[in-house]
Amino acid sequence: MSKKAIEYLKLNKNKYSETALVEALKKAGYSSHDILDSINEVFGKSSESDGRRTDFWNFRDKKKYLNGLEKTADFFFGLGVPTAIYVFFLFFFFFIFILQIVGIIYFWKRRRHIAIGILVSIVTGPVVALFGMLFFY
Repeated sequence: MSKKAIEYLKLNKNKYSETALVEALKKAGYSSHDILDSINEVFGKSSESDGRRTDFWNFRDKKKYLNGLEKTADFFFGLGVPTAIYVFFLFFFFFIFILQIVGIIYFWKRRRHIAIGILVSIVTGPVVALFGMLFFY
């Protein structure tokens, strides 16, 4: 935390918006960490005062981006997490599909109606799932 940055913010907080002050401190060469600490000190948004987290995992409060790297990190987090969940479920459903194929092969000569039921479920399952998504979404 820089004393000069705090003094500058206290002097100009009634004249300029918080965003303009942050931009001016960036242009003056202060680090993102110093700017954030100074803003928290002057505007009373300290994480120690209200017990809230100011790190990446704080999704409750609105994020104030200090540089483009933070925006990029949030973008890739938003892109990556749902993609990872989709990949997990695709792998899970692929595993179930393989089990169904093994079941069809196993039951084809022993109990053919079970094998036919599995075949029908492979064909109708995605159709029912799509209908459910369209109807309930």
